[in-house]
Formats: sequence, structure tokens, C-alpha cells
Amino acid sequence: MNMDKLYCIGYIDDELIEKADKYISKKKKCTFKKLTALAASFITIFLIFAALISFKNKNTITAYAYVTNEKITSTAAVIKTGTISDSGEMKGHQLIFYILGENIEKIRFSCKNQQLDFKDWTEKRNEYANAQNFEISYGNNKKEYKYLTISWIPNKTISELSDNENAKIKNLAKELKEDIIVMEVTFKNGNTATKAISISLSDNGKFLASFSDYKIKKTDKFVRRSNDKPLNSTYIDKNENTNKISSIKNERKSVYKLSKKQIKKAEIAAIRYYSKTIFTVNYIKFDKKGSAKLHGKKYQFIVNVSKEGIIQNPDRMIILKKNRKGIWKVTNEGY
Repeated sequence: MNMDKLYCIGYIDDELIEKADKYISKKKKCTFKKLTALAASFITIFLIFAALISFKNKNTITAYAYVTNEKITSTAAVIKTGTISDSGEMKGHQLIFYILGENIEKIRFSCKNQQLDFKDWTEKRNEYANAQNFEISYGNNKKEYKYLTISWIPNKTISELSDNENAKIKNLAKELKEDIIVMEVTFKNGNTATKAISISLSDNGKFLASFSDYKIKKTDKFVRRSNDKPLNSTYIDKNENTNKISSIKNERKSVYKLSKKQIKKAEIAAIRYYSKTIFTVNYIKFDKKGSAKLHGKKYQFIVNVSKEGIIQNPDRMIILKKNRKGIWKVTNEGY
């Protein structure tokens, strides 16, 4: 190649090189500024999103099935701890649940068709039995929440099946096969939320439950019912008339009129019930005080059981009632 041509190619004006260098530097500086601004925007969006998530999590609650500790979700799932037969015989627990969450101040529970029992295993709060509406204070220690258990008791369904020989699960009225527990939640920051557990009874005797958001409707009269009295409250107002007080006292005394023979038959029925479960009965005892709180000629027994040779604590509770044929039937069982 001609050397003159190579020289011409190799020669570039210094002024042009300087201009090119300034242009590239300026472009890099501009690009860096844009990238920095974009990164800052992403960080800001991320922080806002994280804050929203954090705020939301502090105002949410979840429900879990007691015993199995399974989360109750919005998808209806079978409750694995209890079933019922066409004769009204119960096996295991119908539904016992507890609520977990952050900064819960209180929850008001309202059961539409059946009844609820509330047990505080920390023994710091009022407890309820055979109630439909009540309010529970949760407090600052969220570790206690797991020990605040709510039992759903389908007494109306059990009574219909056990007392009516012709009754079958598939033929039961809708209100005996479906129920809803509405929970009005108040958080410590003043925010509120409304949740509900929907329960349904399948024709095969299995119960299904789901947990989801709920909007209280004008037709939900059961939510506006007044709260029931706790177990440790005065049994009757002092302003009630003397005749009513007398009749209630007589009703409570009638609980103890069971003969030793009748108690023995009820015990045998209870032991037969447990023989079909995973438990072995160590001893069974008639519970006078517990029976005094029940209605409809139902009787309660305290049962100590073992599971795979290991004694279970605390003792369990079982409630029985005679049907029209004089046969003892289990209407409820659990803690």
C-alpha cells in the first residue's frame, strides 16, 4: 500500500479528538444521572410497597383448627377432627379453632344457627358455654392467642338426629346443615376487619369449614343480638322476680336426680363411644357442676383417657342425653 495513503489515514486533527472526548464524557454523565434517578425511583417504590405489606400484615388475622393446627383457608376443606352420624352420634371434635394475628385488641363472635363455647387456657378471661354472641379481649401478648379456643357446638343438629328416629342428615333443614360465625375484629391502631368461618355438613357426616372476609348485611340480625353472659357472671339479675329464681333453682337441682343405675348406663354409653376412637378410658366421673349449666336433660361427665399408652391432659368432657327410646346418646365431646 502507498505510504502517503497510510499517513493520511493515520492523521486525525487534535481538535476533533478533543470534541469527541467531551461528547462521550457528557453522554456518560447524562446516562449515569438517569440510571441513578431510576434506581432511586425503584427503591422508593419498593419501600412504599414493603410498608404497605407490613401495614397490611399488622391488620390481618388467620384461623387455625385446634388439635391439627391446620390453617382454615377460603377454600372449604373437611374438618378432620369430627364427624356425625344419622343417629346423631358424634365422633371427635366438630370444630375447635383459634385466631392468630398482630395487635388484636378484641374480637366479637356471632354464631348464626348453633352455639359456641369459649375456653381461655391461660385462665385470664371470662369463658362462655352454649353462647351465640360474645366479645373477647385479646391483649398485648400474642403468644396467648393460640390458647384462646372457640368450639362450635351444633346442638340443634345433634338433637334433631338423636331425638327423631326418621331424621337423616341429607333431609335436614338448611339451618341445621349450614352455619356461619362472624368475627368483628378491632385492632389496637383503631382499624377494624370483619371475617367469617362458614361451616357446612355433608350428607356423609363430615363437616367442612372456610375462612374469609365478610361484609355484614342488613339481614344479618344475628350479629346485632346482645352478648351472652359469661360462665362466671351472676346467674340471674337481682331484679328478676322470685318465682323465676325459684324455678331456675329447681331446674338446676333436678340435674342431680339421676340414679346410680342411670349414671352407670350413661358411663357405659360414654365408654362405648370412646372405644371407637383413638382413646382408652382410664376413669369417668359424673360432673354435677357442669351438668347444672346444661339444659334439655343433658348430663356431663369428666373423662381421663390415654392415647397409645400415654395419659392425656387435661381431662376430656363428654355430654350425653337420653333419646325417646331411653338410650343414652353422645351430644358433645371434647376439652
